[in-house]
Amino acid sequence: MTVDAPPPPLADAPLMRDWIEVSPTDGVTFLSGRVELGQGNSTALLMMVADELGVSPDA
Repeated sequence: MTVDAPPPPLADAPLMRDWIEVSPTDGVTFLSGRVELGQGNSTALLMMVADELGVSPDA
């Protein structure tokens, strides 16, 4: 599989710091660039990010 160009959200914000903010007082904020439409995508992304960072999803 080849990709000619990254998807628009990734092209506009290619760095990890554009998507994840870690605050010592407010926890972790993750931006997905997509809208939740009731399929549970936000919960799935929350769990994946928390697992990768080694933090509780409740943080």
